[in-house]
Amino acid sequence: MDKSKDLENKIAQLEAKVREEEIYARNLEQQIDNLAEKFALCQSIVQNVPEPLFIVDRDLVVNYINQPALELLGYLNEGISYSMKAPEIFLPVGMNPEEYPLTKCMETGIPQINRKVSFRNKNGKAFYLAISVAPLRTALGKIKGAFMIMRDITLDIEMSEKEKAQLKSEAESQIIQMEKMASLGVLAAGIAHEINNPLGFLISNLDTLKTCVQGLQGTQTLGDTKLTLGDLKAITVESLEGALRIKRIVSDLRTFSRRSESQRATIDINQVLDSVLSIVWNEIKYKVTVIKDYRVTTSISADPTQLSQVFLNIIINANQAMADRGTVTLSTYEDKDSVYVKISDSGCGMSADTLSRIFDPFFSTKKSTGLGLSVSYNIIKHHEGDIKVESEPGKGTTFIVQLPKFSKGGG
Repeated sequence: MDKSKDLENKIAQLEAKVREEEIYARNLEQQIDNLAEKFALCQSIVQNVPEPLFIVDRDLVVNYINQPALELLGYLNEGISYSMKAPEIFLPVGMNPEEYPLTKCMETGIPQINRKVSFRNKNGKAFYLAISVAPLRTALGKIKGAFMIMRDITLDIEMSEKEKAQLKSEAESQIIQMEKMASLGVLAAGIAHEINNPLGFLISNLDTLKTCVQGLQGTQTLGDTKLTLGDLKAITVESLEGALRIKRIVSDLRTFSRRSESQRATIDINQVLDSVLSIVWNEIKYKVTVIKDYRVTTSISADPTQLSQVFLNIIINANQAMADRGTVTLSTYEDKDSVYVKISDSGCGMSADTLSRIFDPFFSTKKSTGLGLSVSYNIIKHHEGDIKVESEPGKGTTFIVQLPKFSKGGG
């Protein structure tokens, strides 16, 4: 009887234990279902992240990579082996493996957000990227891997570079205009005097002509002077020459002072030099003898206003380099590909230290802005040319400007 009761108790305990195990199994099954659902959700989220993304383990072995990342890295058509390590498929230009963001992230546990790097993928295509990395932790907080998200910012960087180039171009244009105004300030008094001289005799001659033509019959007496039709012709010719001289000076001055917008035209380099001489002549004529040796016969495509600025700066510097009288020689010559303008002076020359710095912005040995030759250098470079200087103390200075006959753009 006692044995039968003990058996019944054991059976009841076993049945209770089975019910407990069934409840535990159902709970475990529910938890597995929940985990599977969460895993599927996480997997769906990762797979549908629009940005390129990949996940690595502690050894940097790639555990997962999405389609956008395959496309960016150049593996879209062939895929990657999941035994490959992250630095094999993604290593920014110039980055040492010791600085690899995923390695640093797993060592420190600190995420990195939007680090800008440049990268060239498997197919050689270049990108600018903003990368973000973060560690992957277990429930106990142990780091078991990391992930990286990459954002293509190539267009943003290129737009920024274009904006910088535009700002630089605008700044250079303003500097050129400022330097022109400084040069015009130096020349203004001389040009006013140069214009007043022909204006004076032009007005006087025209006034005489007005008096003479009234009733002129072969010979006209004006005071003690007898004027013939030949005299009238000479007065008229002189007046015309004066008027044309004024027109030429004003035209050259307007061409030089016009705001530069880099408008190229087919030009005769010899005429550009003569135009500059017309502007600067009254400033230099009392102490400079100008010698011309023009041999260029080929026209080139260039901006005459900007080239006038270059030659004016060089000639003014040559004038200032001579304490007393001296000589400036203007030569032009050409070869198959280029034309050359050579401007030599017999001035004081320059030391090697000064010569090495003359194209530096704001460098000057005189009381000036120090921008003239820097501006000139940039103008010639924009014309795809070159400018060289030869000088020794006491032996004068020579500038040689080389300009291409044909631009690289085919012009």
